[in-house]
Amino acid sequence: MTEVQIQPTGQGTTTRRRRAGGLALLVLLACAGVYLVGNNRMALFDRDEGWYAEVARNMLASGDWVVPRCQGAVFDTKPVFAFWCQAVSMGIFGPSEFAARFPGVFFSILTLILVYWAANFFAGVRRALWTIAILGTGALFMAMAKSALVDAEQMFFIAVAEICLAFLYSGRRGYWICMILWVSSALAILTKGPVVLGTLAGTMLALAVLDVGKKFHSPRAWIRATKWWWATKPWLALLVVPVVVGPWLFMIHQRDPAFLSIMLQRNFLGPIFEKPLNDRRTIPGFYLMIIWPCFMPWSLILPLTFVQSWRNRGVPAIRFCLAAVVGPLVVIELVKQKLPHYLLPLAPPLAFLMADAIVHVLRHRVDDLKTGLAKIAVSIWTICVVLCALAPWVLLIPKYHVPFSPLAAGIFTLIGAGLAIWIARSFWQRRFRLVFVGMCAGSMAVMAVLAALLIPSVQPLLAAKQAAGAMWADGYKIGDRVVLMDYTEPSISFYLKGGGMIEDDSYLNVIQEANWPTWLVTSSLQRDRMPASQLAEYTQVGTFQAWNTGASRGNRLIVVLRRNSPG
Repeated sequence: MTEVQIQPTGQGTTTRRRRAGGLALLVLLACAGVYLVGNNRMALFDRDEGWYAEVARNMLASGDWVVPRCQGAVFDTKPVFAFWCQAVSMGIFGPSEFAARFPGVFFSILTLILVYWAANFFAGVRRALWTIAILGTGALFMAMAKSALVDAEQMFFIAVAEICLAFLYSGRRGYWICMILWVSSALAILTKGPVVLGTLAGTMLALAVLDVGKKFHSPRAWIRATKWWWATKPWLALLVVPVVVGPWLFMIHQRDPAFLSIMLQRNFLGPIFEKPLNDRRTIPGFYLMIIWPCFMPWSLILPLTFVQSWRNRGVPAIRFCLAAVVGPLVVIELVKQKLPHYLLPLAPPLAFLMADAIVHVLRHRVDDLKTGLAKIAVSIWTICVVLCALAPWVLLIPKYHVPFSPLAAGIFTLIGAGLAIWIARSFWQRRFRLVFVGMCAGSMAVMAVLAALLIPSVQPLLAAKQAAGAMWADGYKIGDRVVLMDYTEPSISFYLKGGGMIEDDSYLNVIQEANWPTWLVTSSLQRDRMPASQLAEYTQVGTFQAWNTGASRGNRLIVVLRRNSPG
């Protein structure tokens, strides 16, 4: 098999390599700064962030590193590796939003380092530098790097496995490559289930289709195109994966025999083959639509990237990355459950393809960005970016009436809209290097302002943290019984250090009054439905504006109630 490599032209000098290495280090440091800034100021406003942070906090507090638990119940939706990472982080930094999000930052930077090394090995320092600049400043990648989710960890392990696959496809053989391939795959399984297997299978099948080409009807062509699959040593996977994953599987089955069957059926097989979780509506072609905002600002060159990649599909490195994008994209499109962050494993190979397209543009090898159609595309892109920059001001509409910082919104709008217009102007002047550098720097600046200033000022995103703060100020103690009715935001349990049990709306009607909880956190609609006899037993501590996070449809106010006498 031909080596997966683009021979770098004119990049072999030591000086150029040192300069590129210095720029790569600068990109990595800038990305790390952006990924860290504001992480201690943003509350855990995403539902999954609240779940995962509370599971990790509970692990650290209880010492039970086997069974994930959240709000008093077994959390059987994900395997355990990412929770271990968050728990270790909380052990170092203390239980906080910063600690919950730090593993995402850590594994995202590891991914950038790994991708730089691989791109440099296969294609030279110039493409490697542009690859990490594009990857590290893409909207989806930055969002996952700054979140307390499990996707950054999974992406790293999938990237390791895909790079090992690239080595094997290139003709390099060795047990150590296969060992790394299957160990990283096992850790990806321990992080988020068998997603990695679908990603690798999609890549390998897409490579076979590209290698077969016009000989689609020839069995011999298919045999030749898939012969290298045996180089992955699948028998080794049967040994390595059980060794890595097996101990936790054994212990969790001993502790909770129903855990694995529930996780596999409800959270893996069900969403893949039957229906999405929570009956989320999906439409065919979902990812072809969502890929544009997910890869902003670089979606401007998505059309050029795919055209250029198809033209150069005969180059093995391009062929492999094209397969690593298209194959997994088809796989996730076939899955019933569709969410934007499922695109994340596609980000590294797509960034490499974009970097290759950029290098060709800067070397004046292609003129696709000089056409009238390209000018129309950049005009549409500019309008979209300006509208996004203006989006915070929608919160001033009386229908929403959401408190936020106008100063933060103004800075966000000025930076976002100003950079978009400047980039468009540079594009029309054919100053493409400035365009690409501006997209990189502008994306970082916008994310920094968003995380450090704007998001922390939006009141509904702070509701759970502020409600918990009011409870602590009013005498809440660890161990007090807290019941959540018509409000299921899990992050409040994190801020209460474990307090909070979700119950249905009739909870107070079916238990004895002596067993009523000390604290109630509910929606204003549920409070208004409570009988006067029940309300008389409680004092309202505060109300907090929130968005629809588990509360009744249309409700945007949560209420904290404290019982007048011990419950």
